[in-house]
Amino acid sequence: MLNMWLRPIVAAFLVVSLLTTQIAVAAGSNDQ
Repeated sequence: MLNMWLRPIVAAFLVVSLLTTQIAVAAGSNDQ
């Protein structure tokens, strides 16, 4: 039962982290 709830949460967290890192890199490159 935990896996059904844990997998989507972990997947969403990974996607959000990847998006935030890409946005941060884009913002950093734009600043320079």
